[in-house]
Amino acid sequence: MKRKILSLIILCLVAALPALAQNKIITGRVIAAEDGLPIPSVSVRAPGTKSAAQTDAEGRFSLQVPSTSKTLEFSYLGYLTVRENIENNRVVNVSLKVDATGLEEVVVTGFGQTVKKRDITGAVSSISSKEIEKVPLVSFDRAMQGRLPGVRVNTNSGTPGSAVSVLIRGTGSFNASTAPLYIVDGIQVNSGDLSRSLSTSNVLSNLNPDDIETIDVLKDASSASIYGSQAANGVIIITTKRGKAGKTEFDFSSYFGYAEEVDRLDVLNGPEWLSVYTEEYINRYGANSAQVVGTSGIKTVFGADPALAPSYSWYDAAYRKGQTQNYQLTARGGDAKTKFFISAGLFNQKGQQIVQDFKRGTFKSNLEHNVNNKLSLEANISLSSFTQNGTLSGSTFANPSFGSNFLIPTQAIYTPSGDYNEPLLGAVPTNPIKSANYDINKGTTNQLQGIFALNYKIIDDLKFRATGSIDYGDIKEDRFQDPRTRDGAAPNGRYTFLSTEFKNYQTNATLNYNHLFGSKHKVSALAGFEYRHQVNNNVTTQKTGFPNYLFRTLNGGTVLASTSSSFTEFKNLGYFARAEYGFDDKYIINGTIRYDGNSRFGENQKFGLFGSGSLTWRVSRENFLKDVKWLSDWKIRTSYGKVGNSGIGNFASLSTFGSNSGYNGVGGISPGGLPNVELTWEDIYTLNLGTDVSLFNNRLSFTAEYYNKLNKNLLLTRTLPSTSGYGGVSDNAGKMRNRGFEFQINSENLVGRFKWSSSFNISYNKNKVLELITDDINPRFQLVGNSVTRILSYQYVGVNPADGRPLWLDANNNLTYNITVNDRQNIGDTQQKYFGGLTNNFSYEGIGLDIFFQYATGFLLFDQNKNFLDSYANASNRSTDVFRRWTTPGQITDVPLAYAGGNYVTGGIASTAYSTASTQWYKPGDYLRLKELRLSYKLPKNFISKAKLNNVLFYATGTNLLTWTKYTGIDPETVLSDNGGVPQARTYTVGFQIGL
Repeated sequence: MKRKILSLIILCLVAALPALAQNKIITGRVIAAEDGLPIPSVSVRAPGTKSAAQTDAEGRFSLQVPSTSKTLEFSYLGYLTVRENIENNRVVNVSLKVDATGLEEVVVTGFGQTVKKRDITGAVSSISSKEIEKVPLVSFDRAMQGRLPGVRVNTNSGTPGSAVSVLIRGTGSFNASTAPLYIVDGIQVNSGDLSRSLSTSNVLSNLNPDDIETIDVLKDASSASIYGSQAANGVIIITTKRGKAGKTEFDFSSYFGYAEEVDRLDVLNGPEWLSVYTEEYINRYGANSAQVVGTSGIKTVFGADPALAPSYSWYDAAYRKGQTQNYQLTARGGDAKTKFFISAGLFNQKGQQIVQDFKRGTFKSNLEHNVNNKLSLEANISLSSFTQNGTLSGSTFANPSFGSNFLIPTQAIYTPSGDYNEPLLGAVPTNPIKSANYDINKGTTNQLQGIFALNYKIIDDLKFRATGSIDYGDIKEDRFQDPRTRDGAAPNGRYTFLSTEFKNYQTNATLNYNHLFGSKHKVSALAGFEYRHQVNNNVTTQKTGFPNYLFRTLNGGTVLASTSSSFTEFKNLGYFARAEYGFDDKYIINGTIRYDGNSRFGENQKFGLFGSGSLTWRVSRENFLKDVKWLSDWKIRTSYGKVGNSGIGNFASLSTFGSNSGYNGVGGISPGGLPNVELTWEDIYTLNLGTDVSLFNNRLSFTAEYYNKLNKNLLLTRTLPSTSGYGGVSDNAGKMRNRGFEFQINSENLVGRFKWSSSFNISYNKNKVLELITDDINPRFQLVGNSVTRILSYQYVGVNPADGRPLWLDANNNLTYNITVNDRQNIGDTQQKYFGGLTNNFSYEGIGLDIFFQYATGFLLFDQNKNFLDSYANASNRSTDVFRRWTTPGQITDVPLAYAGGNYVTGGIASTAYSTASTQWYKPGDYLRLKELRLSYKLPKNFISKAKLNNVLFYATGTNLLTWTKYTGIDPETVLSDNGGVPQARTYTVGFQIGL
């Protein structure tokens, strides 16, 4: 028996010897050519076989390959792929070089997919952490301004934590949302201003810009249609930093800075104002009286010397030097099995306007764990809390920014005893400095964003991924009108508490297939589903009747003035698939389809079908160009597809009712809105043509895009007859088009010890309304055929030299004192026609200089501040523009004679009010701004290595340093009007980064 067993073992060994002889084991180590450090998780494979492995934390690998294998391939993200001949070698050591060309950058395209930048088939723009980290920012969306073609970003206010306007490829809707979809680490997050009482707030301020790795913007249907009905206005994908295998790295960074308003209006001082205001009264009422008492209560004594009038600067009382502090600590590391990134940050900004500030604390944790060679888990969580203290905004008397322009400079801010001076004379009786310091306008936002992901490798080429995530926010706002102020005196104090809660649940599951057939045929496919459910709850409580100003909480009020609550929700369900075929790295065909259902739409139209297709031709791979050495890469792209817009009210398609007090104390309900069972998506059809060219070993590259975006089934309100009992009903009726081009060029001008690189981009967009439900009966005033943001106003031509009265053009281009609605003309557009940016980066031996200019042109802004001040309509201060006013016959100027009230009367006939909106107040907003200037110094590695440090960097940054503009107002970056707004800040910052 033993002999039989021994014979069987010998037989098995003999049978196995040929198989063992057919394989060989290769070992080795992979390091970085730059610093000699090991690189973990490098993919090592034998081409043409199934043999593959990954390097460990020390960069070592061991791989069994067939004896016939002649080469090994080593690849890792961010490094050049290397093939090594193995022949009879059993030990192969490799050093990988960093891929500095930029063509191997990876772009996130959604649902866990990444694509090499050189293989992108749609219109996608990206910025990396290197660009974001260079500038001190409150929120990441500001980092996109001027850097991404086709992406218009306006920083509307200098208020800390203020909202930012982001528009991708023009305005595409009237009533539906025009904001892009934001996705952070796979979570579709809320954006915009969700506060209900603050002057401005930005919910995206919860994300610490220092935690971001990349921002990818999907602009056309080919890249964005995977998100279907939510992709109408583009998609912005934010990917935060991840852990990496190797030694744990700690980084600490901090910066400190101060801020001042970027500009201020030139207004009159006390003597100047008294002289002009006296002249206004004389020109209207005559100079025979000893004195005139205006309706505003201001008493002007003629004959008094205006030079003796006192002068007080309300500007200096309303503004101060702002301050900024930021602290960030991160830990990053792991091994081949588990990787982590953990960060904590504190940000504190004191605004340049009194009272305003912004404080934020953040915590971020990204974990990845490989359970085995098939199953991996991810858990990412972000916690944040930020608090804003602010003031009222706009043309509100209690707004310090408005008052600092408007208030009469002969009036003191304080009384001789040190109390606030109030009531004030003139059109503004309220002392805004008092209101700002006594009142409370506070908001606190607490947010949690978390996602858990499971990845399972079914086979090497087929992977399953499932995620569950939440975007949760709780906003608490406190508004207290102190009983010592004019607004709070009548109710003896008024406290309003507002609570806003949103819960945004999401889940999705995908199958992802990738395979290379032979060496030329590459196939990839993605299929999955997605579900999203958002619930919003609002509560508002108001109390009045406070014992005194020291009781500054809600429970201090004795009278419950009002209380209310509301609830709203929506659900979205989508099924999607994407497939791509590439041949020989020359031709790529891509197709996407998505079927979406949304609860916001009518009973008969809740589901919609969306999709796209694209073709890409890498011309540089053709034989007729293979000998053109200076051509590194040339790709031509085209795509066409359809996406949707679901950004409307959650109950827009439903029949709604509201409660009321009813009759005789009995509660009742009343109709609120009509239903529309056919209400459906806005459909957006986009054609995109693009080309990417890289020359001279990738030292010069450019991208050019042309797009034609057609928006159909616009969501509008159809007007109903008054006899119906309703004003209107939501409906799909209308069509709009956006056409434009985008161009970006990047160059490595100098390489070597002294480096100089440049980047320039320009974007152009033209909007046109093609169809509407109803339009003006006068063809001259119809919106169809014009831009949705066109300005219909009056043409101001200046002053009649004979009498100093303002003149306009009528419909027949004749001069007139009196204009009617029929004299309106299309005078321009509020949308920027061209915009972009220019960046230059210089470096030498650790010294770096970065200069960034941002510009926009071809648009008008309404200078409402000067309209209020200089139209003579109000008993307020004036700007120094009134120095150009007409004073003598024959004088040529654009500013009419000073005339109290601004309604000129001659022979008993009144002229049109000078304050009427016209080209006198609509001004060109064109500007060029030195947005950022940064000087940095990185200490040499051989110096800091003695202290066991990896990186030490010092820098100084200035933002909004210089502006060249035609705009007569404070800040040309405002949207539509800068009335009573806080101007942007000019900031000066110094900081450092230390890594170990």
